[in-house]
Amino acid sequence: MIQSVDAVLDEQDDQQDEDIYDPDIIAQIYAEIAAPLLQEAYLVGKKDEEDAKLAAMEMDQGGGEEEDIMVLEDDEMEEEEITEHEEESSVEEEIVSDVEVSEESEE
Repeated sequence: MIQSVDAVLDEQDDQQDEDIYDPDIIAQIYAEIAAPLLQEAYLVGKKDEEDAKLAAMEMDQGGGEEEDIMVLEDDEMEEEEITEHEEESSVEEEIVSDVEVSEESEE
């Protein structure tokens, strides 16, 4: 997060030194740095969701079926690995779309 703020501030300083103002470049710089952070946050959230589901299942089962839960975790991890690439692409497409919408609204 700090890296994205620094990059934006550096670009603003550069533009001020050159006596120009281009918000599209600033937005692009921020989006390029923020995209991996957004992706990481999304994946952490998905992992937390899965952990919560497993905990709820364990509570419903009385907490004594550790082996079944481990099998379920392994299966879900395999599914997550398969769809992780799809999710990464989806997150990147959303960011690009947001930047494009922002550019269109400024015109």
